[in-house]
Amino acid sequence: SCAFRDAYEGFRGANAEVLGISADATASHRRFADAHQLPYRVLSDRDRSVARAFGVPQRLGLLPARITFTLDAEGVVRHVTHADLSADRHIAEAKEALAKLG
Repeated sequence: SCAFRDAYEGFRGANAEVLGISADATASHRRFADAHQLPYRVLSDRDRSVARAFGVPQRLGLLPARITFTLDAEGVVRHVTHADLSADRHIAEAKEALAKLG
């Protein structure tokens, strides 16, 4: 989340929006976003319907994987990054995918 916060202006400069989504409760998201000064919205997917719709697998059968989806202006997924331990990879691949959408 903080890596996307730190790269946020670059995404906005590419006419892109950043959204965070997890199964945590809305109040938890609000506290987290405030504590880390996130400039983008963090959405709650308590029933995991969004995760299921996008085919997000669960790690160890418990926790959703950390995945970044890059969508075009029409909402079509154009790139998917799976890298649970590398926020930098998520940022780099999302920026690269946006550049290709140009």
